[in-house]
Amino acid sequence: MVGEWQQQNGHVNDEINLSNSIDDKDSIWSNMGMIYDDEVVATADEDVTGAGSASNKRKRGRHANRHCKEHILELEAIFEECPHPDETVRLALSKRVGMDPHQVKFWFQNRRNAKKNQNERQQNAVLRVENAMLEEDNRAIKAAMLNKTCSACKGPMVHIVPLTPELRRLHTENEKLKAELLRRTAYLHHISGGSAGMLCDLNVDHSDNALVINPVHPRHDHDDLVADTMGHCAPGGCASTAGVPPEQAALQRHVLAALEELMMLMKQGEPMWLSTLDGEVLDHELYRVNTLPAGLLDLPPAGFTANGTRETGMVMCTGLDLVRIFMDENCWFQTFPDILASVTSSDIGHGCICKGAVKLMNAELRVLSPRVSSCKVKFARQCQLIEQNVWAVVDVSLDGNGVSELGAWNTAGLPGSCRLLPSGCLIRDMNDGHCMVTMIVNGEYDKGFMPLPLHPLLSSGHTFSARRWLTSLQRRCEYLTQRSSPANGLGMAGGGVITPEARNKALELARRMTESFYAAISAPRGEAWSKVTDWRGVGRESYELAVHVATPPDARARATLRATTTVWLPEIPPQRVFDYICDKERRGEWDVLAQGASVQEDTCFATATAQLFPRSGVSLLYPAGRDRSSNKKLILQQAWSDSPCMVVAYAPIDVGSLKKVMLGGNHDSSFSLLPSGFAILPDGNGDAEIARIGSSNPSAVDAIGHQWKRGSLVSVLWSGSMPQNLTAQTIDNVGNLVSRSIEMIKNAVHAEHVVTV
Repeated sequence: MVGEWQQQNGHVNDEINLSNSIDDKDSIWSNMGMIYDDEVVATADEDVTGAGSASNKRKRGRHANRHCKEHILELEAIFEECPHPDETVRLALSKRVGMDPHQVKFWFQNRRNAKKNQNERQQNAVLRVENAMLEEDNRAIKAAMLNKTCSACKGPMVHIVPLTPELRRLHTENEKLKAELLRRTAYLHHISGGSAGMLCDLNVDHSDNALVINPVHPRHDHDDLVADTMGHCAPGGCASTAGVPPEQAALQRHVLAALEELMMLMKQGEPMWLSTLDGEVLDHELYRVNTLPAGLLDLPPAGFTANGTRETGMVMCTGLDLVRIFMDENCWFQTFPDILASVTSSDIGHGCICKGAVKLMNAELRVLSPRVSSCKVKFARQCQLIEQNVWAVVDVSLDGNGVSELGAWNTAGLPGSCRLLPSGCLIRDMNDGHCMVTMIVNGEYDKGFMPLPLHPLLSSGHTFSARRWLTSLQRRCEYLTQRSSPANGLGMAGGGVITPEARNKALELARRMTESFYAAISAPRGEAWSKVTDWRGVGRESYELAVHVATPPDARARATLRATTTVWLPEIPPQRVFDYICDKERRGEWDVLAQGASVQEDTCFATATAQLFPRSGVSLLYPAGRDRSSNKKLILQQAWSDSPCMVVAYAPIDVGSLKKVMLGGNHDSSFSLLPSGFAILPDGNGDAEIARIGSSNPSAVDAIGHQWKRGSLVSVLWSGSMPQNLTAQTIDNVGNLVSRSIEMIKNAVHAEHVVTV
């Protein structure tokens, strides 16, 4: 029977066989003009679903009955309208066509399966055609790449060299030999006291070629240009070290050895540098093995934690300008206001700042949290011209390993201090207005300057990581580029066109406000703080706040009442908190200046490209649903975000004062703003495991678990004018205002817990 049916309907298999194997369900019900009786149909349905049993064998021999053409047409018409008829429709249909209800049910099941298979075959055919087109395009692109020739010599530009196991072994051995050469060179230079001289000039190549080691020879092609541009070099060139005091000679030898070690770290890859989700992390155990006993610094004191990071990126700036940023303390401070609380420097010896001059730097590093005091660091900085358009800037602390001459500059053991192992950056000018910068921050930090709950933030490297320094540099250069660009017809919501001069004055006003926010939320030593009380609310959600009175150095300015706190949101990523705070539609939920409504932008000035730093810019906001002309107050806000840190700073500003500043009025130094805002940092939890990628612990590679463990540290600042009579009710009002903002953030980001740090 079955064989007879196959002979009669053999064309069915021919129609559905598409040069590839199709499962059984594609070939059973393609011809809808035939159907089995109710038992046989049920058996076929079981075969389609893969649930056939032994009873199917007994039913295969039964005879198949065909439905008449009229029945098929009526069933098809109903199927087009309703592929899934209910029991009532099936019963009425069975009576109308004279079929058993089970036959109708199974007919619709089989018809749906056939329709599904037909659609799948059509989709597969389309995908096969598209795949063939993509393969053809891929072959054409590969052929074009392989056949590409040089326009000058007509030779091939692509050389394919297969990476054999022997070649891979030679590459690995070459890397080990180069690292050993650098280590022995540094050690020989160290034990000889500098008498051996500079053995080799390290030329770091970012390509796959080997490390080029050339004999030292004087460079004269670029000296005059650098000297004229920087303005720190005499016509005769840089001064030599002959005849300098022993302390300065020891310092120069110390910095030179640090430069060699920095260049070694620049060239190294795995296993010394471990890849993580937040950049490259230094394996300090392997680093100590490769540098001791010729290490530049002694072992760290008790209570110090070591962290080394590396990051590479493009910066929109020329090489000479970047050298000036790092070697001029004022430019350095203006470029990194969110990291540097204060900077002082002094020159050691003479010479061009880009060709060997040493500067002694004193800096205080800040963390944007009121719970963290500033971290003091004292180090020597030197810039060397490695080759044309390539500079290296090296930083190293001065507590040298066994070098008694450096004792006058030793800062080890000071509370709240940190030590810089050879750190710095390699600047490669690309001759197109951009530079490729590779930055290394290798430091040892005293845990005492941070409270215990924030130690994961310090150990993870987010506090002063190379990525944070590099992104701050990129953001500053983007800001300067935006300031120098034309205004492009920017307008305000109330009418009028903003000129480039007015835009730059508004940006300058926002910059001054944001820097005041940095100083207020991190409490630097340079500002007089008078602590009033520690406030804690009552109820289920009560957050601890520190209420302060800030007395500015300018006698004309009024004292400011400030409330600050830092809270921890476990398992809530910082980006989610930042997006909620920047949401203009929900601004009224947490900001009293919005008067309970959403806010609208009067105008917005970009401070960076949206691709690198999304949501970064300066905005003028006002409450929605109100007549703008009647508003006497606007909200001046600056926001920026990068992977290590996110900031939203804002302040109320009088419309008349703003117009006076933007529309050509002289900038009044007594014009003060009262900044409030948020600083959002990752909490560092879960990053310690990721730092062990590549080690013997395979569980450390779980990136999804890492992302889920990471939480947020949200620092809040509220500022207001100091009332004449400071009462307990005033402090309660301020505390309740800040606590309400934290509570709204918690509910909006769906945080289960909020912990005051």
